[in-house]
Amino acid sequence: MSSRPEFAENRAMYSDGWTWHPLTLQALKEHVVHGRVLISSRNGQPSTFCILLDEDKVLTMGFVAGGPRDVGKLIRMLRFLMFRKKRGKLRILLPSKSPLVRALERSGFEKVAKILVYQKFLG
Repeated sequence: MSSRPEFAENRAMYSDGWTWHPLTLQALKEHVVHGRVLISSRNGQPSTFCILLDEDKVLTMGFVAGGPRDVGKLIRMLRFLMFRKKRGKLRILLPSKSPLVRALERSGFEKVAKILVYQKFLG
């Protein structure tokens, strides 16, 4: 996971919508246990990975990694999931320079907000 370029682009963080958290192995395991991690594969190999949170009629993709084409397929699956779970919105949080932004725009998404994340180490 930490070898993916998206890991560095996200500064090793994921979002639950309003709060950003360190994306550690322990956090990932916790999300897997609670069924919040989706992985798709191509040719028997993982191609896309996301952390998906489901709250307040909104599905939030707080971290996503994969190629634009594979992420497009994952988004189509999530749209079906939205319909099935009767959720009103799918929110995807990405770094502003992510190559996935273009793929989302091609899939009909629109940029509605910009979130700035500040970090300070205490010590």
